[in-house]
Amino acid sequence: MRKPLTVDLTELTYLMPGAALLLIAEFDRAKQILGNDFKVQLIKSKTARINAVLDQIGFSDICDTKLGSEELDEAPDELVRHWRFATGTRINDQTERAFVDIQGRIAPALQEGMWVGISEAIGNSALHAYLEPRGADSGRMGAKRWWMLSQVRDGVLGVTVADLGIGIPRSLPLKWPRSGLTKILDGIAGKGPDERSIRAALEVGATSTGQKHRGKGLPQIWREIRSEPEAQISIYSNKGALHWNGKRNSEQSNEFQDNIFGTVISWTVPVYENADGE
Repeated sequence: MRKPLTVDLTELTYLMPGAALLLIAEFDRAKQILGNDFKVQLIKSKTARINAVLDQIGFSDICDTKLGSEELDEAPDELVRHWRFATGTRINDQTERAFVDIQGRIAPALQEGMWVGISEAIGNSALHAYLEPRGADSGRMGAKRWWMLSQVRDGVLGVTVADLGIGIPRSLPLKWPRSGLTKILDGIAGKGPDERSIRAALEVGATSTGQKHRGKGLPQIWREIRSEPEAQISIYSNKGALHWNGKRNSEQSNEFQDNIFGTVISWTVPVYENADGE
């Protein structure tokens, strides 16, 4: 009999959305692969808010354990109650179907202005992210799955989308002619091969599907977020990362030693009461 995996959250005091979503996605993936053999024992964080967040975004449900927080039961914390979690699969080209079962369970603002970019990003994830074995281990899910966190708080919409596929650096050579891709990469300066691959993915304009509307997801989100002075966006894929901070009007990039074996896109934008930005 498989022994439970003990996850000690005692010293966890802060969670970035991207890290939180990767945590959820990895455990959800493991549960789907292992089935009844998936057994996890959670040790609560000493920070009540962390326990409440992990309950709110579904991590506790995946692990079949409620962390709970009596301190927050009577007065929900503003940093906790706005988070919404969603996950789904994509098996065809009708990307919008990915949202049918999650309407009303994600932040309402997602339904008003960014469906195209989000749909394309998730659609591209399903089309390309799972073309080959992931490489982190031998287990494979039977479905192409994505995960999402969203919230609207204090006039700011935050969205984080993840897949646990092969990542942008490995999917690019499968989607584009190698000669053309090499030419693009040779013209990009960067801190490492994975970070340069992210930049290349933002530049390419054709797609492996041959459909004109494809290939716009990631570049479209990147372009539209950068047009908003108060917005921020980060793209992580395998070992690479690219960030834009509208408030500082600055771009940063990283090439890490560790591999996340997948892709995470996270952004924040201001939301308004009406289309005129008021």
